Amino acid sequence: MITTFTFTDVSTLSTSQAVNDLLADEFASWTYNEAKCLVNFYEDLEDQQGEAIELDRVAIRRGWTKATEQEAREMYSIEGDVIEYLDNHGCCIEVEDYLLFLNF
Repeated sequence: MITTFTFTDVSTLSTSQAVNDLLADEFASWTYNEAKCLVNFYEDLEDQQGEAIELDRVAIRRGWTKATEQEAREMYSIEGDVIEYLDNHGCCIEVEDYLLFLNF
């Protein structure tokens, strides 16, 4: 469960509600599977930290990049294992034919 805040309300969202919220972001181009993987990432992080994480779809859109392995290699001039490199610099999630990784 992910928490979302407004000025007057604090709500807990189910996984599907959080996925739908990411998909509703008109400035993002997440697929359903990408949005679900991102939500799962934040739910796992909540469990590890033992505290609620605010769902901020703008921060998520700005904080993550979607690219192919070759595009990521070129972006960061990576020699060697791209996924290992991205994981060592933040986090990398493999989804379909793309990588989602935290910007650094």
